Amino acid sequence: MNPDKANFVANLAHTLVQNNATMRVSTLAELLNENHYLTEYGTEFEGGRGTYKFLSSLYSYFKELGNNPAADEIASAFVKADGNYAYE
Repeated sequence: MNPDKANFVANLAHTLVQNNATMRVSTLAELLNENHYLTEYGTEFEGGRGTYKFLSSLYSYFKELGNNPAADEIASAFVKADGNYAYE
């Protein structure tokens, strides 16, 4: 896991949760691309299944580090196009 990319998303999730806001996964993908973060395959994020898998990996990453608040914020900050949580 790229720590810079992980912290970028964790900080974004923290800001969203603190402001009682959510973000669509497709918008997260756009932000990751705009900030030059690539997938593990070296490609841009598309906001589809790979982005959801990335969020799941981030959740596990922060849980393994013992950073449960960051993991929980990631789980609650990002939503699918229909408004339901992306990570359930």
